[in-house]
Amino acid sequence: MTNNGNALLLRQEALAQLAQKLHTIADALKPSTAVQTSCNSNSAPEHPKLMQYVCGTEHLGLASTYLEQPVLKPQH
Repeated sequence: MTNNGNALLLRQEALAQLAQKLHTIADALKPSTAVQTSCNSNSAPEHPKLMQYVCGTEHLGLASTYLEQPVLKPQH
């Protein structure tokens, strides 16, 4: 494999690790918290692809899981 091929493979591995970390973090947060944190961060405009991830289709899975949780009825 060429040096360029090795570099590309390393970047893909790093990206996969970062994506896994993002999934882990998102899984631990409520959708509104995750979206607010990312959208209100000072670095958000610098990372449009990350914002697509947080606010886009990938994040719908987390929102769906959260919304499927049973609703607790208030006790009187």
